[in-house]
Amino acid sequence: MGDRQLQSEFNEHKRAIAGLRRKAVILVVVGILLIAGALCMGRFLKSKGASAIAVLMFVAGTGDLFAAGYVRIGANRRDRKRRQFAKDTITAAALSEAFEDVEYAPDKAVSGSVIRTAGLIKRWDVQYGSDHVRGRYKGRVFAFSDVELMEEVETEDDEGRTKVSYYTCFKGQWIMIETNRDLPGELRLREREKGNRAKSNMETENVAFNAKYQIEAKDAHSAFMMLTPHFMEAIVRADILANGKTYIYFGGRYIHIAIHNNRNLFELSKKNQHADIAAMRACQKNEVKYITDILDIFLLNTKLFG
Repeated sequence: MGDRQLQSEFNEHKRAIAGLRRKAVILVVVGILLIAGALCMGRFLKSKGASAIAVLMFVAGTGDLFAAGYVRIGANRRDRKRRQFAKDTITAAALSEAFEDVEYAPDKAVSGSVIRTAGLIKRWDVQYGSDHVRGRYKGRVFAFSDVELMEEVETEDDEGRTKVSYYTCFKGQWIMIETNRDLPGELRLREREKGNRAKSNMETENVAFNAKYQIEAKDAHSAFMMLTPHFMEAIVRADILANGKTYIYFGGRYIHIAIHNNRNLFELSKKNQHADIAAMRACQKNEVKYITDILDIFLLNTKLFG
């Protein structure tokens, strides 16, 4: 499908959505005016004829409000189709250009069991996610998706009533890449928040790295085999590129890189950069580059990926 046809279909979605939203606004305004008019007539005009007209106006106004809600639902449904259309065409193409054997599932995510096995986020109860991508990058099997993890918290008010709230403890990208051999042990790195003094069970010779990450290793000797001086510098560079708080798990044959940046990739916005197909394509390629730039830094470790 050429850019001209893509642009035409995308514009058709935009026009349809705008038309439905305008219609919903008009219905709301008319409904409010009819209901307000009916209430005024019922209050100031006491004749039977006026009362009957007021009732009809009230019923019509209420109907307009319900119709506005239905039309708004239709607009939202059409907007979802627009977003899906963009992912099926623009996003899928950007992924195929960067990766080999790529499989893209916009409605799926890295599984909760995999996330729990990594053990990077200690307390969470509910998982959401989207934009699952799996394939090969420079010969290495990888997968990633957007992930949001939420913790359920119960509180009790003064009258003994229990309230359940959900708090986001992680929102960002969960990336996994396969190494060329079984890793010598399990190792977890958790970037510290300001004021976080969580203790590590080992320390490296890099004082700045020790301050930046909580280091949790089952075996210090195995951890030192992975945390070489050059690789620690690479991890810090990847964290700067990620522009978020990073958590890293080494275990089995995979490295997990979890980036808490409070954003989802590959989402359309209402900004001008999505005004045409060329702008959307550039934006989606930038999102892909965000992932490949981080992977490229980890792939420099020839002991793990050579």
